Amino acid sequence: MDLSPVLPNAGLLLLAVALDVLFGDPVYRWHPIRLLGALLVWTEKCLRGVGADGRLGGSMLFAALVVSWCVP
Repeated sequence: MDLSPVLPNAGLLLLAVALDVLFGDPVYRWHPIRLLGALLVWTEKCLRGVGADGRLGGSMLFAALVVSWCVP
């Protein structure tokens, strides 16, 4: 099985960093990165509100974000 397409590529990483420096964060509200950030902030606030902070809260936050964005 050829895994070369998923291995790190220094050229692509440098291109991504250059594009990020050039364009910066997206400015419109419905960009997927902005939505993910808003969901992260809201979920973290809810978890802290019920006392789930520290390692347990972080694990729950990670699981909630993965499920909400990666499970169809």
